[in-house]
Amino acid sequence: MSSNLPGNVANILMDKNYLREGFCVFDDPALWFLNSHLLCLYVDTIGAAALYYVAERWEPFDRGAMKKVKENTIGILGHGFGHFFLFLNYPPPASSSSYLEDFPPYQLFLLVVFSCVFFYMFFLSISLIPPLHRSVLSVLYGLALVTLIPISLGFTFVQSVLLLTAAFYETKEPNKEPHYNDFSCLVHLPVSLVGWVEGMGCEGFVRGIGGHVIYDAAIPLGIMMFAVKRRMVATNAKKAKIQ
Repeated sequence: MSSNLPGNVANILMDKNYLREGFCVFDDPALWFLNSHLLCLYVDTIGAAALYYVAERWEPFDRGAMKKVKENTIGILGHGFGHFFLFLNYPPPASSSSYLEDFPPYQLFLLVVFSCVFFYMFFLSISLIPPLHRSVLSVLYGLALVTLIPISLGFTFVQSVLLLTAAFYETKEPNKEPHYNDFSCLVHLPVSLVGWVEGMGCEGFVRGIGGHVIYDAAIPLGIMMFAVKRRMVATNAKKAKIQ
């Protein structure tokens, strides 16, 4: 992610507010219900429901692809509730602070539990991860997020470990599904590019259209495009057989 850039390069390319908070956040006390983190909750919840509905309806066309769509709805919904937690604790403390410095023990415990559940929900969307690996990784990442990572780098850490873990298990699978490349091109690539747009264009225009919500919206939109593409492929293949 863009926040992983060396300091001087990041200061040149990335918006200062984005670097300070780790997100591009629209926040107006008079419009609190349009805070970027709440917008992410709305978009992720609606997106997960829409994707599940589409996957149920189109499952006969491509069971493997629609199974992948269904699995991802769990992670999207968990992502949305993660943003709800961030909204409840907004604005964040100074960028140099950590959860250990700013939260009392009982809140740290709840945060660790929440973080572990968040990671576990996301990893449920990757059926290639063995159950034991899923549990161990969720605990390790949840503990690391709370005890080792500065608050302003929380988003960077979460997205980095999620993408790297998903890539590791998906690329090591010897028998990849026919839709493997479609998902990479329609979901992973665009979402990564939107992360750069958010970081570089926060003050320019991104904050004015909702801030970080453009990143969250790119995920269900990309998966919806993937579902549409796989249905089209299946429909064309069926027509070709008839002819």
